[in-house]
Amino acid sequence: MKILYYSAHPTLSLHAQTGPGTHMREIINAMRELGHEVHPVVMADRIGIASSPTLPSRKNRLKTVLKKAVPSIIW
Repeated sequence: MKILYYSAHPTLSLHAQTGPGTHMREIINAMRELGHEVHPVVMADRIGIASSPTLPSRKNRLKTVLKKAVPSIIW
């Protein structure tokens, strides 16, 4: 049977080493082991967004610190 494995989520990559990436790979591998032809279409991989966890960028860390330090009325 031909199966299209589709994920429309914009940040869940098939190649991520996190839970969702592992889940997708294992499901695809299991279907292939059963003899099915699987064609994965994962939107995060198509638009170039990876979901692998990375450290926050310096800019994001600075923004987080400033939001905590500056009163919300000014922010």
